[in-house]
Amino acid sequence: MNLLFITNKFPPLSCGVGDYTYHLAKEFVNSGYIVSIICRTDQSIKDHWQMHDEGFQVYPIGGNWQRRDWKLVLENIQQIKPATVLFQYVPGSYDRYAVPWHLIYFYRQLQHLPVKIVTTFHETYVRYNWTHPKYLYLAIGQRIIARVVAKLSHQLITSIDRYEGQLLRWNPKIKQIPIGSNITPISVSDHEIMSLRHRIAPNGEKVLSTFGIRDHVSLLKLFQRVLEEDTNFVLLIIGKLRADLSYFPELVQKKIYITGFLDSPDVYRHLKASDAFIMFDFVNKKGEGGTCNKSGSLAAAFAAGLPIIATKGDMTNRLILEGAGIIWIDYHPSMSMKILKYLNEDISFLRKLSDTFYKEQLSWNSIYSKYLR
Repeated sequence: MNLLFITNKFPPLSCGVGDYTYHLAKEFVNSGYIVSIICRTDQSIKDHWQMHDEGFQVYPIGGNWQRRDWKLVLENIQQIKPATVLFQYVPGSYDRYAVPWHLIYFYRQLQHLPVKIVTTFHETYVRYNWTHPKYLYLAIGQRIIARVVAKLSHQLITSIDRYEGQLLRWNPKIKQIPIGSNITPISVSDHEIMSLRHRIAPNGEKVLSTFGIRDHVSLLKLFQRVLEEDTNFVLLIIGKLRADLSYFPELVQKKIYITGFLDSPDVYRHLKASDAFIMFDFVNKKGEGGTCNKSGSLAAAFAAGLPIIATKGDMTNRLILEGAGIIWIDYHPSMSMKILKYLNEDISFLRKLSDTFYKEQLSWNSIYSKYLR
C-alpha cells in the first residue's frame, strides 16, 4: 500500500511532530509499505535526504502554507497516488498565527481525490480567554478549522481523552493512540551509568531528572523545598535551563546539574542514570493542565524505565492514570514531602511498571500496530 505523510517540519529539523512522523514512517516501511513524506521547504532537509535513504521519499515542497503551497501539495498527491494520506495536524505548524485557514481549502480539494484521509490531531484548539480579543479570535478560529478538518477526514487519531472528547462530536471514527518517544532505547552498560552518576552526583546523591520544555522556575521552587528537608538529592536538567539560578540559594545552585543540548543517545544515557523522573506540568486552580500522553518527554522517561512523578489535571488521560504506575502530586511546592516519602522508599517496582507500559503502549511498533487496527 502507498502511504503519504504530511507534516510541517521533518528531520533533521528539531520538531516533536516531525520526529513522530519519522519514527512512524520507518515502522510502515519496515512492514513493506511504500511511504512518502511531504514537508516544508528547508535546505537542511533537502541536503539530508539527498544523502540518506531510509526507505521513503521526502518531498520538501511546503512554503508558508498559503493556498499556492497547498495547490502544489495537491499536484504532488496526484503524482504520488497514495491510497491514504496521513496528515499531522498542529494549528501552529501551518500558520504563523496558529489559525491555518488555508487548510479548509486543502481538505475540501482532497475530497475530489481517490484517497483516504487520516488526520492525527496532535493538538485541537486552545481554551477560551475572554479577557483578550486576540486569544478569543484564536480559540474561535481554531475550533472552526478543527471542525472542518475532522468532518472531512475518514478517520481521526489523537493522543488523550480530552482531545478525543472534543473531536467526537464532529467525527465518531476516532482512535486514541499515545505519543511515542523520539528518544529510543539503546544499550547502556552499568559502567556507563555509574560513570555518569559519579559526574552528576559526586557525593552519591539520588538523581531526580527532568527533560523537555518545562516550567523550571516552579520546579526549582519545589526542589528547594525538597533540599530543605533532605540534601541527598541532585536535580538533573537534561537540555537547557529555563530559569535564572541566581535567584535561588546556593544550596539549590550546587545541587543542579544542567547538560545543555544532547543528542538522542546521550539523553537516554542520562535518563538511565537517574533514580526518578519528574513532570511538574502546570495545573491551575480550576484543574486545567497536567501530565498526559501527548508528551514525548514523558514517553522518553517510560522508555528509560524510570519511576515517574507527575501532576494530574484535566489533560491527564485514563491510560496513564490506570496503567502506568505514576506517583501523582499536586502542582504546589508543598508536595516536596510527598516526593521525599516515595523517593526514600523502595520504588524499584515502578521501574518494571514503567518498562512494561513503554513496551505495550509507547514503543513505535506498538503505536504503528494501533494505526492498523
